[in-house]
Amino acid sequence: MDYEVFSERFNQRTSEVLGIFPNTAGLCVNLCACISFALPNDGVAHSVALGSLSCNGVKDFQYTRAFPRKPNRPADWDGHAWIEFADSYIGEPSLLRTAHTFPETSNVKNHLKRLGLLGRGALLFTAQQAKDHGFKYTKK
Repeated sequence: MDYEVFSERFNQRTSEVLGIFPNTAGLCVNLCACISFALPNDGVAHSVALGSLSCNGVKDFQYTRAFPRKPNRPADWDGHAWIEFADSYIGEPSLLRTAHTFPETSNVKNHLKRLGLLGRGALLFTAQQAKDHGFKYTKK
């Protein structure tokens, strides 16, 4: 699928979901699942990935065990979720909102500030662009 199409659809669906759920900090799995639910209606091939995220060599989100399939209470999980598209594109709908709530000493928050990204909405970049910006996604 053409980059312009899935980029537009990802941005639209992310904006819709963030408008419905304004408090999504720390809810990357939920946010990705909600966006993912709508994307097939747009004909956008994708998958939700679960794993770890490092920023400049520091693990900020560490996948240590599987996210529960049917939790009967709020899940205590420290991994990260993102959406993967064709041609190694990564859709990152939750990182900026989550990092914004972190303390000023946070590695990922300070890095996003240095990049001038903290005040933005979602991110969409290639795996190489993510690496060039100091992010390492490790899918489990």
